[in-house]
Amino acid sequence: MHLAHARDEEERRRLREFKEEEELKQAKRELEKIKGRKARADEEERIKKEIELRRLKEEDAATEERQRREKEANSAVEDYKRRELERVAKEKKLKDQKEKEAAEAVERYKQAEKDRIAKEKADREAKDREYQDRLKQDLAKSGLDDKTIEAILKKEKIKKAQPQHPQPLPHHAMAGPAHHYTPMPVPVNQIATIPPPPPAGQVARPTYTRMSRRHLSIESLREFGVEFDFDTDPDYLLIRRWVPEWEQDRLWKHTKLIREKRTKMLMVEEKRHGREEPDFEWVRKKDKDKHSRRRSKSPGLLMYLAGARPA
Repeated sequence: MHLAHARDEEERRRLREFKEEEELKQAKRELEKIKGRKARADEEERIKKEIELRRLKEEDAATEERQRREKEANSAVEDYKRRELERVAKEKKLKDQKEKEAAEAVERYKQAEKDRIAKEKADREAKDREYQDRLKQDLAKSGLDDKTIEAILKKEKIKKAQPQHPQPLPHHAMAGPAHHYTPMPVPVNQIATIPPPPPAGQVARPTYTRMSRRHLSIESLREFGVEFDFDTDPDYLLIRRWVPEWEQDRLWKHTKLIREKRTKMLMVEEKRHGREEPDFEWVRKKDKDKHSRRRSKSPGLLMYLAGARPA
């Protein structure tokens, strides 16, 4: 009985130890589970923190990149605006300079035109005064009085003198040089205009025709036996009588013929390729229509003074 009780006690002790051991193992397993969950939670927390940190870093990097790009864009915009302002300022300066130069050129042109007009006016007035003085001298030489000369210069109408009966001249007095007109041959279909004789009782005054030497040669005058004198102006000649238009044309044509014969061939001396022989250059004859001459106004005035009527 005592042995059975001992065996039961031993059996209960073993069961108790086994149970305690199992509980201990269960507790250990629970503890291990708890530790595993905590470790996983810590790991998850760590991973979350790493992810959050990485995200923050990426956001910071993106923010920095965005700021850098915005800064570059703003800098590019500012640089573009600055270049545009410089370009506009440069263009405005260039435009202002061109406008200033154009205005200065216009002012210079206006001043040059004013100077030219003033110079031309002064030259024209000087030539007019010279012409008036020369005409006055010519009219005075022709025997007109000062009153008649002033009337002619002012282009006033001259009253014709009333015819008077000639008074007998003393035997020792002589009349002035009368103008004798010898009719020249007239071309076909052209009528020679002869100045009318002076009124009765008046002494005929000598008539002169003033012609330019530009279209008249002395050889032509000598060829046709026309008497002449040299004018105070070397560019003009004084014919000792009235010259009608047809005779002027004949003298001009003869002068042109003489001058064309002289200038038919010109010798040009040039040294070409080591040659010293003279070359010849032919001159083409000028067209008559392109180089027409205008008649001088002086013969008409002198014809008027001589008493000729307009055609």
